[in-house]
Amino acid sequence: MRAYAERTVCAPSVEILEDGVSYVRGWGHADRATKMLAVQLDAAGLAADFAGLKADVSVHGDGMVRLGMVSADAADRLVELLVGARVTR
Repeated sequence: MRAYAERTVCAPSVEILEDGVSYVRGWGHADRATKMLAVQLDAAGLAADFAGLKADVSVHGDGMVRLGMVSADAADRLVELLVGARVTR
């Protein structure tokens, strides 16, 4: 397996599991976030545009939410929603 030193959101998905990495915890986090996002996309009428939405986990065990292929129009509508609901954490 190729070594990935940097922990980035662009880290590749897991293909081969390594001992000592908490993949289940990372995937569980991504699964919860995916379900919450799916509810909000449905409420905004965008669920059909994000049919490829799924939970995944990176080579580092970090949860990732995959949006799948999304049309430019659907991405524009999502951006409008995000900008309209912008809050600071």
